Amino acid sequence: MTTNTELAHARREIEAAQTRYEQARADVDALDTLIAHLSSTIERFHELDAFSRGAGPRYTATVHAGDPDAVTPPVVNEDAVWELGTDLDERLQRLLRVVTAELTSGLDSPGC
Repeated sequence: MTTNTELAHARREIEAAQTRYEQARADVDALDTLIAHLSSTIERFHELDAFSRGAGPRYTATVHAGDPDAVTPPVVNEDAVWELGTDLDERLQRLLRVVTAELTSGLDSPGC
């Protein structure tokens, strides 16, 4: 026979699990926003990289020819764009590690 204490405990546990479920549902749905943001981040970096390897140096030379005191912004500094790319790669690798660990976690269980 179930006691009132057992019943109350079971209800609290179900309520707590329901709250975790609702939070997890919201977290999973938020991944759509993260994926879209990640895609635009990568696209934006590729555009900057192409600019810094392509027209950026030519534009910088033109500006400095017309204004020798002009300040060179980071976008036309090879090192700054390179470091940004390195930072992006490092974070993508961290993300890949997290995703890979989750997707392969079942392989660590016996019988899989």
